[in-house]
Amino acid sequence: MRYILVANNKKLSSEIVNQVNLDPKSDILIFFNYMWPFFTFEKLRNHPRKFYVGRQRPSKPETKHIPYAGIDLVKENEHHFEKIIFHSHPDFMKESEFQKVLKNAINSFNFDPNKLDSLEPVSNGIRKK
Repeated sequence: MRYILVANNKKLSSEIVNQVNLDPKSDILIFFNYMWPFFTFEKLRNHPRKFYVGRQRPSKPETKHIPYAGIDLVKENEHHFEKIIFHSHPDFMKESEFQKVLKNAINSFNFDPNKLDSLEPVSNGIRKK
């Protein structure tokens, strides 16, 4: 089994994607925080085993930014992913005003609860690994 990470690389091209031989039965694609490769490359979009890992992007409660990049696109394509995993998911964080903003952002999209998971179940919002 191989895990293939597709992450924040704006220089990803068809030539590079075509060089990777994906085995639909054993390879797992992990889309990290950035969704454009999912739409751009049919080979990635049609691969049967996909996970999405979203990283909280810097923002403050008073800003109008969505705290997780591409969360709206993830919701739109939820059925394509086996799991939707949020780094430092607010359900597992120390309760603060900012964590409420993050939690409300995720909850407002009404994801299938069976698909949601957390990369760091116990966290105060600071990366420990």
